[in-house]
Amino acid sequence: MHRDEFNEQRRLEQDSAIGVESEISTLRLLNAILRHRLLVCLFAIGSAVLVAIVTFVAPRTYTTTASLMPQDAARANGNVLSGLAAQFGVPLGTSSSGQSAAFYAGLLRSRVLLMQAALSDYELRHDNVPLRGNLPTVLAIATSDSAHRMALARQWLQANLEVGTVQETGLVTLSVRSPYPELSFQIAARLLMLVDAFNQGRRRTQAASERIFVDGRVKDAAEKLSAVEQRLQEFLQKNREYRNSPQLIFEYDRLGRALTMQQSLYTALAQAEEQARVEEIRNTPVVTVVDPPELPMQPDARLLIIKTFLAVVVGALIGCIIALALDGLGRELRPSRDREDFDELRKATLHDLQRPFRAILRIAHPG
Repeated sequence: MHRDEFNEQRRLEQDSAIGVESEISTLRLLNAILRHRLLVCLFAIGSAVLVAIVTFVAPRTYTTTASLMPQDAARANGNVLSGLAAQFGVPLGTSSSGQSAAFYAGLLRSRVLLMQAALSDYELRHDNVPLRGNLPTVLAIATSDSAHRMALARQWLQANLEVGTVQETGLVTLSVRSPYPELSFQIAARLLMLVDAFNQGRRRTQAASERIFVDGRVKDAAEKLSAVEQRLQEFLQKNREYRNSPQLIFEYDRLGRALTMQQSLYTALAQAEEQARVEEIRNTPVVTVVDPPELPMQPDARLLIIKTFLAVVVGALIGCIIALALDGLGRELRPSRDREDFDELRKATLHDLQRPFRAILRIAHPG
């Protein structure tokens, strides 16, 4: 019984000692920060002033937004041809996989499309001075290597282009940011035109491949149909009274079924071939522009308050880290009196908060 009481008392003493050590460690951290409070404030204020100046000095930007929705225009044709090709054991697949929102989002971020947009000509006015040319010319990218200029323009466009998808509706959204409102508008419009041109080329290529495939099958079906018709004609010429023989009636029905099947198959393939020819020359857009780009009338918000607040927080954190480092270097030179130091530093901090100008003067004239 006495042993249990002794163990319980010892455990309580250990917990109390741990609590005291934790409190002392916290006090040491607070003391280090309060001891170098002016340094922490200096970093926080300096960071805020620096970010505010950079925000004001940075040129204004203009953002244009647009959205598009993929269509499954080629799905009907793809399904018809796929069904016909399946009868021959050759799957064509469907085009719906290439019509997803994620596909177009990736297409807008692709290197080839961005390079084509950078090579396009743009026309705008800046300070009543006309600017015309491709993206490196308009942005005044100064480098002698043309390939390097285009690469820098593409990287700039990639950094100032935001593409997103809305899973619920299947919309693809894009926003373009640039120093000129006309440039943002023209780049967004150009990207939509390039997407449409890509779709037109892809659809025509796919339709041409399907037409070539169906054309070969049409010729094959025509030959088989001609062969079945020739067999039926020869049968009728040799057996004019076939109705009196059950065996000849069975043979006639068999040839008739083969002829009907070949006629149906030939007709369907001929229709599919004609449809593929129409798809090959059709120029109907595969995507629908839901929200076309507009010329931005107002520049983008500077977000000065948010940036300044974040700068204060980051600057204060950096000041605290430096304060802890400085306090750790001189800890052995001071006696361990954390509680007394905390009370003194707390009073001095409150005094500085009440008279901030005196604290500033103390920094300027430490003597």
